[in-house]
Amino acid sequence: MRKYFLIASSSLTVLICLILIQLSFVGIKTNQFNNLIIEKVKSHNPNLNLDIKEINIKLKLSEQSIIVKTDEAKISIDDNLLELKEIIAQLDLVKIFKGENSIRNIILETNENPISNITKFVNSYRFSMPRFIIFNQIEDGSLKARANIYFKKDNKDKILYEINGIVNNAKINFPKPKSIKNINFKFNIKNNKYVFDNTSFYYDGINFESEKININKV
Repeated sequence: MRKYFLIASSSLTVLICLILIQLSFVGIKTNQFNNLIIEKVKSHNPNLNLDIKEINIKLKLSEQSIIVKTDEAKISIDDNLLELKEIIAQLDLVKIFKGENSIRNIILETNENPISNITKFVNSYRFSMPRFIIFNQIEDGSLKARANIYFKKDNKDKILYEINGIVNNAKINFPKPKSIKNINFKFNIKNNKYVFDNTSFYYDGINFESEKININKV
């Protein structure tokens, strides 16, 4: 009897080890956390819709967390759609078992979307007349971005964020015949600090270039 018990215990230990190895290095695919991610997004705006496929879960024991990742998701509000390359969420392992809010941070990376799609999405999310007027002057161009959103431990409604991205071949119209075109730059936005790198554009027959522009929002 004891022999069978030892064999069963050894088999169970091996099985647990194999599961941990699978979770840590390869991960498993499931849709178990889809609703959790969708509800978190909707908590910021109930009109937001998130379409996500099967997700991959990996265990990160060193940080006592689970990494949840999904590719090629779509987020929309009203009829305005943005295509995302990936969504990555880091969940606190201990808080999952306690049934508490477990999301530590979320990473959203977009595909290269037309700027017009993004401006319509932003206006639908939070309308601002000055911003609407400015956005309407943007005619061409594309934007790709990666946002890292952190939720504070003591206040999950308080978020910190960092956004990196690149704008290609944008055009802004002014009262005719003036316009700024061939606008290209990389950007980094971290809370109230804005950094623009390798900025270039064409205006009134002149090509303008700047290596770095720093802006602090007061």
